[in-house]
Amino acid sequence: MQFTNIDNFINWVQVQKRFSKKVSLDKMKYYCQLFDNPQDQFKSIHVTGTNGKGSTVAMLKHILMKKGLKIATFTSPYVTCFNERICYNNTYISDEDVLTYANLFLSKYDIIEQSGYELPTFFEFITVLAFLYFASLEDLDFAIIEVGMGGRLDATNVITPILSIITNVAFDHMQVLGNTLEEILTEKLGIVKKGVPIVCGIRDNSLQLICQKWAKLNDTIAIFPQYEKLAIEKSDIDSSIFSYREWNQIKIPSENISDCSNPALLLDYNRFCRENISEYVRIQRNIIRRYNPKAKITTNASLSEHNPDFYRMYDGLDFVSCNNYLFSADNNTLSSSFFLDMIRGIQCRNFWVAEQKIGKRFEETALTETPKPNMIKGYAVQALAHGADNVIYYRWRTGLSGYSQGIIDSSNRIGRRYFEFKSLCDISLKLKCIYNTQFLSKVAVIYSPDCEYTFKTQPQAEGMSYFEHLEKFYNGFTRLGANVDIVGPYADLSEYKIVIAANLFINDNKTVENIYKYTSGGGILVLTCLSGVRSNNNNRLMDSIPSVYKDLAGVEVMESDPIGNHDNILTDIKGREYKCSKWCDVLQLNTAEFFAGYRSGFYCDMPAISVNKYCKGTAYYIGTVCEDKFYFDFANMLMKTTGIPRLKGMPDGIEVTTRTSGVDEFIFFFNNSAEYAGIGLPKAMYINANNLNVLICLLYKRY
Repeated sequence: MQFTNIDNFINWVQVQKRFSKKVSLDKMKYYCQLFDNPQDQFKSIHVTGTNGKGSTVAMLKHILMKKGLKIATFTSPYVTCFNERICYNNTYISDEDVLTYANLFLSKYDIIEQSGYELPTFFEFITVLAFLYFASLEDLDFAIIEVGMGGRLDATNVITPILSIITNVAFDHMQVLGNTLEEILTEKLGIVKKGVPIVCGIRDNSLQLICQKWAKLNDTIAIFPQYEKLAIEKSDIDSSIFSYREWNQIKIPSENISDCSNPALLLDYNRFCRENISEYVRIQRNIIRRYNPKAKITTNASLSEHNPDFYRMYDGLDFVSCNNYLFSADNNTLSSSFFLDMIRGIQCRNFWVAEQKIGKRFEETALTETPKPNMIKGYAVQALAHGADNVIYYRWRTGLSGYSQGIIDSSNRIGRRYFEFKSLCDISLKLKCIYNTQFLSKVAVIYSPDCEYTFKTQPQAEGMSYFEHLEKFYNGFTRLGANVDIVGPYADLSEYKIVIAANLFINDNKTVENIYKYTSGGGILVLTCLSGVRSNNNNRLMDSIPSVYKDLAGVEVMESDPIGNHDNILTDIKGREYKCSKWCDVLQLNTAEFFAGYRSGFYCDMPAISVNKYCKGTAYYIGTVCEDKFYFDFANMLMKTTGIPRLKGMPDGIEVTTRTSGVDEFIFFFNNSAEYAGIGLPKAMYINANNLNVLICLLYKRY
């Protein structure tokens, strides 16, 4: 067979197999030997890494060409045409040269088949083609060769370069390269040759040590750029500032995305602000510790328009405390229970309520509603039920400024609020037995401050709310009586049977590693749409969604439809129908199995939800946002599968939590509705339950 035009060649090469039956460099070396090893006939620079390979190749090419050198590049994938993979002095390889060297390689296929070696894969073929072309260039100074995947077993790794470059290391191709950053780095370090220097764009100290050891074994050196010493003020490309020397160089971005077209800048500035809050708390803590080493230190947090990073802010404080007011976030009112569980999840242990609402208070310029009868008692008991060890009311007497109502009015007159508070004090004496008991959960919902802020500035679809989506999952489990922890992305997940990771839009290596570790160990993970979209710097990941999680989920998103507040319908494997809205991912099932599919739209009958076995664990991918009933049914299925106890037939609005001493269990029933409710308790809750000695039922009607 001979190729006579470029289209015939491209059509042929694109359908060649992507992977070998046996991964080895032996056959690649054999192919090169057939042509007198063209890879040894020119000087080369070898580039690998997770992200930034293409940028590094491009910048290095321009730097060397600026010095008058003749530079060739081999990169992948291409954007506009196949030829751009192979380039010489900014000129793509011609169609004629592609056909010449493709036909030359094809002429050896009979010999290859007789040798017993497999025929080349797609990437092996074009790599040999590139080597043949570069060897023919008489005035070539250097060829910069980009690795296809990994390094050690990559087809390009038959070259002996004058320099090896590793840009960075993150989670990619984990099924092939390994489940930890150390394993992935080792695969990429496989490009290092004896005596060939390594330039490593790696900042993590432990990973740098691996690079140094690898360099020592290969009688060479590992060079790490000193980022803190860079003083590049402007780029030649767009005059952007790379580093800052003085505060007046910093332009504070607007939080209105329409006023700032750079979401990465917005997130970076938000992180800067959050870190300053955390640093201020640390400074205050250190001052107190200097003069009173025995002091127990905390600070009270509220969910607000500008949330700090709670996990960093409370790092090093003795316990967490909060202000428990009714509040709004993302234009949606969150339940108090969700907020309380979120506060407890900061340190994953009991907390204090430092300010509990007792009356009206100012929010901006308007007063909030007055707590209705029984709500003063109800919210306090609810906080205790969710892991609070102390509840402190703000304030005793209404202040002169009128900022907040107290237990008594500014006139010093006692009234309804006083008597309800007095009744609460009487109840609290009976609740001493729960002090220091723990709130144990087998279900966790991951909350990411980065993702929350990103969705605030770019909701992605009409009506899309980060908190609302988390709360949908949360409510599904709590309606069945499950304790739920809301934890940070770096939390220890090993004790949870089920972990919800919704809208993990922003991804950093530590989060990804944590999630893979949890699932590999046997956990049940639930991923959702809009996960694995952006890098840690809020730049789009140049990979199919869910990018870093696609091995885990076993799916790829082929297309997405941000339908906003319009409805679609999906049907699960049991034939149950549910409404869905906001966002619809159309899934390609790789290793995953079908769980639910769409009923309408141009993607009718295409997968919407999948389930995938990964190592010892299971990963679900929910590509849309569903009505509440779905999350209830889904939670019920997962709890049944994992053996987490369920309470069935609970009236709407009933909230159930459990605190335990290890011997006794204290079960709280809380009525969030305006109606009285009757509850039938299953015998298993109080008969033949060795660790259930005390049952507390607290029902407070809300108006």
